[in-house]
Amino acid sequence: MTGSHLGARRICCLVVAFAVAGFSPSEFGGEHKPVASEKKTTAAPIIILDRHGRVVPDNTPAAPRQTITVTVGDGGFFFSPSSVTIQAGDVVQWTWSSSGHSSTSGSPGMPNGLWDSGVLNQGATFSHTFNSTGSFPYYCTPHGQCCGMTGLVNVCTPPPANMVSWWGAEGNARDALGNNDAVVQGGTTFEPGMVGQAFSFDGSTGYVEMPDSASLSISGQLTIDAWINPNTVSSNQEIVNKYDTCDGKEQRSYALGVRAGGEIQFCVYNGQSDPNAYHCVQTTNGITPGVFTHVAGTFDPATQAMKIYVNGVDTLAPVLPGSVDVNVVFDSFTPVDIGRLFCAGSINNGPADYFGGLIDEVEIFNRVLSPSEIQAIANAGSAGKCRALQLTAAASRKTHGAAGTFDINMPITGQSGVECRTGGANGDYTLVFTFSNLLLSGNAAVTGGIGTVSGSPTLDGANMIVNVTGVTNVQMLTVTVSNVTDVFNQIADNSSVNFGFLAGDTNANRAVNAADVAQTKARLGQTADGTNFRSDVNANGSINAADVAIIKANGGTALPP
Repeated sequence: MTGSHLGARRICCLVVAFAVAGFSPSEFGGEHKPVASEKKTTAAPIIILDRHGRVVPDNTPAAPRQTITVTVGDGGFFFSPSSVTIQAGDVVQWTWSSSGHSSTSGSPGMPNGLWDSGVLNQGATFSHTFNSTGSFPYYCTPHGQCCGMTGLVNVCTPPPANMVSWWGAEGNARDALGNNDAVVQGGTTFEPGMVGQAFSFDGSTGYVEMPDSASLSISGQLTIDAWINPNTVSSNQEIVNKYDTCDGKEQRSYALGVRAGGEIQFCVYNGQSDPNAYHCVQTTNGITPGVFTHVAGTFDPATQAMKIYVNGVDTLAPVLPGSVDVNVVFDSFTPVDIGRLFCAGSINNGPADYFGGLIDEVEIFNRVLSPSEIQAIANAGSAGKCRALQLTAAASRKTHGAAGTFDINMPITGQSGVECRTGGANGDYTLVFTFSNLLLSGNAAVTGGIGTVSGSPTLDGANMIVNVTGVTNVQMLTVTVSNVTDVFNQIADNSSVNFGFLAGDTNANRAVNAADVAQTKARLGQTADGTNFRSDVNANGSINAADVAIIKANGGTALPP
């Protein structure tokens, strides 16, 4: 982008900020062509999308609406599940399992009038159809303020078609479409975002990077969007970019960022050296730091129409001086970075414009999204886009007597986790598979190791619970979940997860030895809790000599590294 690729500027939602402080338009991606060039647009075809964001052919009806059931007062002052995600047109039906409760829209003591069941009794039902996107809180009138009996309905918007990649930042840098998984680098963590979690950047070392790929090398129509929340707007900050001018290279494709002052800049490049290398637009007004803003940038090389949208509204961003026609976006071999400019030759010949703050829901499309599609994403707010169904987490779960139930996380990729607790006389374990959406059905089978699935999986919201039996110690067990279907009738790809079973490995280093014995002896007499439950090897709720004996009996055993 101009300045330093605009990439390292903040991505206020797909906007490319023009290098305002100390950066030339050529370095950030060039200045824009005359504003008049923005008017060479033609009428766009009407595209109808189904509930899952797919294009619906002419005369093909949309998918039927769904009814989601929420139980009221099940075992106490609860709505179960307390939070559901649906699409516009879906129905939520509340079913009363105990008496004296209501479903009332709004916050406790502050109804907003969207719906109110009134106080109903056991066996009653009440339904409401949700026709618009957004997040809709509700509560029980008698028990909302006193007892925290509240719920939430999120009405997501279908993802637009032609999405190339979608980084939702839900505790990882995976691409929701599975095309371009990223790697978290430097001072990057995760914090509550606009939709679920967000990337949290420290402003000096943190960024997320995806290797160059054919799908990210978009030469034609392009849309980039994101939710951004910068800590300040006192300097240039990059949101998303594919930009490298270090050591005399001209490996620039596109960049979206925040300029000093809060303006958003969006640029594309033709592979030439400056001048005559870029086409850029930049907003005339800055965004506000400390709050989430949705930004989006679109470019159509056929018409040279380039736009920046802020919170769903076309900003009519003018073309930056020095911009030229970019008839084909250059296919660079540069990685795509979120949260910094990959490499700027004019800025110490290295990375630049690190983002300080939160970036969420980053997406790249290989077409120009319509104004209504961008507005729908912004309007959905914290409900976000309806996510493709995919496995997000797995765990091994055991109940430790009266002490409670504790899960051991089992990574779904890379090295397996280690279940250190015994399975009793029959080798019984409960495995939990968590998906991105509420589930309707699914299957599971042991596809590696010794053990079998006992009975059919049970479903609890977005969790599939699988009981296995006959699981032997000191082994890797592979369980494959298949035909998993969500409430949107999406079917997930089959997923296999490896589980390590090694009784007595209380410190999870994949070997049972004196360190495990010492750790457990130091906890003798303690009741199992979230900090020490791995030492309760027999899962009876307390750490005692029996646990030490089990560990000693398994001393010297180990799992593959």
